[in-house]
Amino acid sequence: MLLRSFLEAAAGDYAPDATREATLTRLKNFISEERLATWDPGPDLTLVRVLDEPTQDGDTVKVTVQYVGTLDPEGQVEPGDGKVEQLRFLFKPVDGKAGLFLTNPPPVLLFDVAKLERFYLKLPIYFWNKNKTSLVPDLRYLPRALPAEQHSNRLVDWLLKGPSPAVKEAVLELPTGASRADLIIKDDTQIKVNLVAAASDADLEKLAIQLYWTLVPPETEERVLLRVNRNEYAVDFATARPWLTAFRPESEPRLYVIADGVLRRLKGSRGEQEPLLDGEKQNRGLVTAAVAHGERAFALVRQEGDTQRLYVRAAGRPTRQVAFPSPGVASLSGPVWLDRSAEVLMVLGDGKLWAVGARDTNASMVTATKGLPSGDITAFSVAPDGRRLALVIGGRLHMALLQRANATAGTFKIVEWQRVPVGSGFDGKLHGVGFIREDIVAVGTGGADEKVWLAEVTVDGALQKTYSTVQSGTVTNLTGYVEDGGRTDRPGKIMLDVNGKAYRAWPTQSFSDLEALVGKAVLPVPSPGPSASPSASPGTPAEASVSTAFFEG
Repeated sequence: MLLRSFLEAAAGDYAPDATREATLTRLKNFISEERLATWDPGPDLTLVRVLDEPTQDGDTVKVTVQYVGTLDPEGQVEPGDGKVEQLRFLFKPVDGKAGLFLTNPPPVLLFDVAKLERFYLKLPIYFWNKNKTSLVPDLRYLPRALPAEQHSNRLVDWLLKGPSPAVKEAVLELPTGASRADLIIKDDTQIKVNLVAAASDADLEKLAIQLYWTLVPPETEERVLLRVNRNEYAVDFATARPWLTAFRPESEPRLYVIADGVLRRLKGSRGEQEPLLDGEKQNRGLVTAAVAHGERAFALVRQEGDTQRLYVRAAGRPTRQVAFPSPGVASLSGPVWLDRSAEVLMVLGDGKLWAVGARDTNASMVTATKGLPSGDITAFSVAPDGRRLALVIGGRLHMALLQRANATAGTFKIVEWQRVPVGSGFDGKLHGVGFIREDIVAVGTGGADEKVWLAEVTVDGALQKTYSTVQSGTVTNLTGYVEDGGRTDRPGKIMLDVNGKAYRAWPTQSFSDLEALVGKAVLPVPSPGPSASPSASPGTPAEASVSTAFFEG
């Protein structure tokens, strides 16, 4: 009981000196006086995931933990290396005092990450990408100990200090010299922000939109009134919405599958199939595909003999084959259209990332300025903002930043990456990844005779939920979809293949119905048609080979 209390006692607000000292005083109550004089743990919390129940052996308590990362006073989590270690804590009585005290306190502030949401609010702040075309979220954790009326001030102060290392290379900082002129005022209809900044009117309009997404809670209708140098800029949801890519679609995403090697659109609750690309000779022998939002463009990967070939069809243009530099690629997977548009496609080819424009005839390899971990990329997903990538390399999860000098696919580079620790049961075993919120990815694992497990993981690895399923087999083609701006707690949308068959994940609001998390039946296909047996019931799903289910965009 003492150990569990100690591992959550470090929670608090470490930004102001006064609250930091109050938190440290609470911690010192656990530690023997002889150790206090030399105990100086520093300002950052070391987040650990407790992997087993603590056990007591005399005065010693043992517990196995995984190092998840560090949380600093700016609310940033720096992912750790995922190392697993058994820790020993020695509790002894002290003369003249009641109870037991820790005689070997750790040199850092340990905190049980399972308690993170109890003591901190998970909140993103937003920065413009370097092209000023959309906003990129920068995940932070705000202490719940901070009074609610001070939340907006702290978030703006974090914006003014600049982005975290997790997104810095892909975003722009606020105008040089910008500062908060006074306290932020919030009422029932608007949030008033008064700043001092030297910037153009265009930059200040962008800043007002940036503040809107940072300060306005999801599913509210407040507006932001920014006052800078006596000029005012008002922003409401209608003005801000187009600049957060995850909010652009206004309806449920269309669903697609590969049925007997042909791309089909799914319709209705029963998953009836509709034909696509009538007369398209390349729409056969498919192994995977991608459809841009609004069906403005298609990417088709065909099996042709011993190799696979990529074909792209953009609206109003004929289908064409995409060429890869010599000696070419033999295996292609996971194509995805970026930015929920029909301009640029990314695809995995022979363990490398490639990009191709909708009007290009050649693919360009996406290189990394900082060498990636050894091994092939086996799965990837692109965040709605088009600047953050989730990669699976060596069965482990990594987050990376995509720098795009312009819309040309040949300019894409990975400029930063970091490993994100997932629970030890997933480490080295991941087979798929997909964004389901703007700051959360779904990952899956499972082997030939192993049960399929899914997990939701924040992009910094700090928060994680794992779910068992009723399925066993190898996971491939996991894909997710981010809706409602990715800022609500609605269940994420997930589809995946298990042993080559397509399934839809059905998370509930409470995620308590684990058996239904992955559908039990193959996604249905329509009746064969006039040539079918007369006894077949109209609309009865057929047992065709259905795989590679995915969402538009």
